[in-house]
Amino acid sequence: MKKLLILLIILLCGCDKDIYEQITAKEAYKMITDKETIILDVREDNEYKKGHLKNSINIPFDELEERFIKEVTDNKNKIIIVYCQSGNRSMIAAEILSSLGFNNIYTFGSIDDWNYEIIK
Repeated sequence: MKKLLILLIILLCGCDKDIYEQITAKEAYKMITDKETIILDVREDNEYKKGHLKNSINIPFDELEERFIKEVTDNKNKIIIVYCQSGNRSMIAAEILSSLGFNNIYTFGSIDDWNYEIIK
């Protein structure tokens, strides 16, 4: 049921406007030097433990709606950079965050595109 809701969000939100900005890993790297930027890894816990970006927060995308505001921030203007393993979950997560009212959402897609330090 939850996956159906997520797909519905994509269909309803994805047609009207860009709800997040697709950026390169290089652009993301420049943005995360600001300590105020939230780096959100939406992979499963076991994937996160294999390697993740420094200072990233791990919330699997299917738990995002119930956990993000409560555990991370309710500031809708915070810059949020989202990534996952292949880029698919990060797009869905960006749409979920947009539906929650956040408006500075960026994704570089896949951790495989990250050519910088990874924490293991």
